[in-house]
Amino acid sequence: MKKKINDIIACRFLFFIISFYIGLWTIRIPTVKDQLSTDYVGISYTFITFAIGSILTMLFASKIIKKLSSKITVMYAGITQGFLWLVIPFITELYFFMFFAFIFGCCYGIYEVAINLQASQIEKRERRSMMSGFHAFFSLGILAGSFITSFFLEWQISFFTNTLIYVIILLPLSFIFANFLDSDEAVTGNNKSNIFFKWPLILFLLAILSMTDALTEGGVDAWAALYMRDIVGAEGFTIGIATVSFNLLMVIGRLIGDRLRDKLGVHMFLILLISL
Repeated sequence: MKKKINDIIACRFLFFIISFYIGLWTIRIPTVKDQLSTDYVGISYTFITFAIGSILTMLFASKIIKKLSSKITVMYAGITQGFLWLVIPFITELYFFMFFAFIFGCCYGIYEVAINLQASQIEKRERRSMMSGFHAFFSLGILAGSFITSFFLEWQISFFTNTLIYVIILLPLSFIFANFLDSDEAVTGNNKSNIFFKWPLILFLLAILSMTDALTEGGVDAWAALYMRDIVGAEGFTIGIATVSFNLLMVIGRLIGDRLRDKLGVHMFLILLISL
């Protein structure tokens, strides 16, 4: 079986799996808001604690991955997140949920770094632009997760049942596909083990651009379902329309991103995207 699945396919599906859970989350945020009996401020606190957890593990991700390898890190973090999802439907206290979101964020942050390292190594080995394609599978996972979860809402299937079905399917797949990832490349030369070094100006600018892009993407995924239900008054499947539409276009953009990058060049492509 191992010969039939290479690390490229495995990496794509691991991007898909982790983001499929995000699709579940984005549509179920209104459910969580009701479950916690909180307001928009309370929900925003859960987003903040999740982000803090993610950032903390990302700061020291290279040391963790160097010790375990990106393959093992992806496997452990992916499986752990699957089990963590089963707890979410039962948490009714905001402050406990905030603590849980922090733990979840720590797990998600290290997973993100490890799987992107795998994608970067594959791109380097294949000597062609592939990163946008890998991230297209990430957006495809959110699209599929939010689309299917919207049907679960329409059919009035409980949050726990919805989550349990996904975990039963996705958790074993996380373990299987992680086994097909390749070993990490040996690192030579002056390697920065974390972000605590003097940043070149270009790196600082790229970090700002990345944060700006993440704010846009995260803003839609985090608040679209709440906006559709509480402001627009949508019900059932239509609660997820905004999220589904946004991520459909994200998939299209990322599928053509590698070709445009190769055709225009990295600098011209970046300037074009910024100007738009």
